[in-house]
Amino acid sequence: TGLRAASKPWVAFIDDDDLWAPEKLATQVSAMERSGDARWSCSAAIIINEHRLPIRHQPPLARRDLAEVLLARNVIPGGASGVVAATDLAREVGGFDPRFSVLADWDFWIRLGLASPVATVSRVLHAYRIHPDGMSITTDVGPELRLIEDKYVSERQARGVVFDRPAMTVWVGDRQQRAGLRLPAAESYLRSVPRISRAKAALKAAEGLLW
Repeated sequence: TGLRAASKPWVAFIDDDDLWAPEKLATQVSAMERSGDARWSCSAAIIINEHRLPIRHQPPLARRDLAEVLLARNVIPGGASGVVAATDLAREVGGFDPRFSVLADWDFWIRLGLASPVATVSRVLHAYRIHPDGMSITTDVGPELRLIEDKYVSERQARGVVFDRPAMTVWVGDRQQRAGLRLPAAESYLRSVPRISRAKAALKAAEGLLW
């Protein structure tokens, strides 16, 4: 609905519980203008808790073509709140797919990445807030993961890309840990060994059980 109503050349997205830096929009639009052909942009993010205390830093990948990486896993920092895009590009790729909820942003980023290079900004320009009432603790994401895997089968095959299930297992474990599901979180981390080392998987599993 917002994309249909937009009348300016750029659109940006912000979840109702996240925060933007004052210069965020100007910085990202300038980055796209300097690039010459990038029609969307993302920036680094800081993950914060409900008290606005920092948890971790999420930098963007330092590359212009994110299509193949996004087909394998979501690498855009800080959820939907970090992206600015050309309005016509957002409309061309179809906007957000209403079949998705938790993964609607990742699905949208895949199509943006397939259509245009990205202008990344290494500065932290937004904060992604994790709190007990947020969508970040939703753990029933299996159907959406299968849908996003099936939706882009042909694109992955054409590019020789493999869907990164172990990376998504780590992501699911993070959500389970936030929701207080200690044993499921530990199990998810242990299944992520193909993505991270055995030692790190064991450490995250212990963390999932204890915190």
